[in-house]
Amino acid sequence: MTIIMNYYYILLVLLACSCSSNNQKGVIVFDMRKHYPEKEIYIQDICDVSYVLIDDSIVVSGRPKVVTDFYIIFSNSDQEFVFYDMQGHFVKKFCHAGQGPGEYPYIGNVVYDSFVNQLIVCHDNKILYYTMDGQFIKSNSIDTQYFLWDVKNYNKECLLCDNNQSLSSAYIFVSKETGKIKDSIDLRLKENIEPYISVKENGMIFKYSPYFYNLVKVREGFLLSQISADTFYILNEKKEIKPIFTRLPSIHEQSIPIFVNAWVESNQYYFLSTVEKKYDPSTDEGFAQAYFMIEKEGEKIYIPKIRNKDIEDNNVELDPRTIERTVDMRIGIAILNTEDLLKSYKEGKIKSQKLIDIVKKMKEDSNPVIMFMNFK
Repeated sequence: MTIIMNYYYILLVLLACSCSSNNQKGVIVFDMRKHYPEKEIYIQDICDVSYVLIDDSIVVSGRPKVVTDFYIIFSNSDQEFVFYDMQGHFVKKFCHAGQGPGEYPYIGNVVYDSFVNQLIVCHDNKILYYTMDGQFIKSNSIDTQYFLWDVKNYNKECLLCDNNQSLSSAYIFVSKETGKIKDSIDLRLKENIEPYISVKENGMIFKYSPYFYNLVKVREGFLLSQISADTFYILNEKKEIKPIFTRLPSIHEQSIPIFVNAWVESNQYYFLSTVEKKYDPSTDEGFAQAYFMIEKEGEKIYIPKIRNKDIEDNNVELDPRTIERTVDMRIGIAILNTEDLLKSYKEGKIKSQKLIDIVKKMKEDSNPVIMFMNFK
């Protein structure tokens, strides 16, 4: 069975709704041509904040691959999975890098299956299953016409996968047991917009792309979007779909496309970001981002200035990167750079005694601090 959505019909309905009220039929209208006012809030107003220093027993960098209720899991340059407890202490590691059975050539999408306490590693069209101690369980291969761009844990039976730019099967439900395609969602689009900028250098073609998100877990289920479409949809656990958000003007009317990424959710607000498809590799400038927040009550839209009470002059930017690697979408993470933290401490800008106590232990080559945000 394929769930089919007629892009043209729904878009016409949404545009008609937007002429009278942003709130009609529950569809939020984001008009990118408008100038929205700024609004300053503190991150502590919308979430409970805590900090965890990752110990230095093994060098890690960047963002964790996944955060469960018990582990913060990084990968390192050796393609190892490195496990820390929720206090940042090293627990264990394992590695199955390689080309043989039960091995991954690289660590791609990582999913924690909370239903059976397993770690799932996805790359290209392969899915590998491991225990949390690193024992290989099994692997599945799906049809090569599909590419596992992004993968989420949908329910006990299925993974929900973003098939990226496919016109016919934008999202697929993959059986955990067999690897077979159980169902799909078809977004009918006018035409696809290539997310990459292609640049020819020294006889070779290089592709550059900003961050964009087609599949985000939210409180009602999953937020489905495509950069080529103007409408976002909510998919719930019963496979019911409803439009929730639309943008104006259409991305197909923009001379330089602007992608919309949504959203991180608190009790009061939705936080979204936009990114312009414009980039100059010679200067490493472009892919300009802008941030917005939508007040749920009245659906007023603002440009947020999110401050952190614990660090003077520290701004927080919220977009799907905040929650994409946590199991619970109510929990977000941000990485606090070691160099920046040490600089703020020397300048007396850290106001939280708990954070001061953490930074006092750090050296210039220390692993980063993770800021946990438990959204209210």
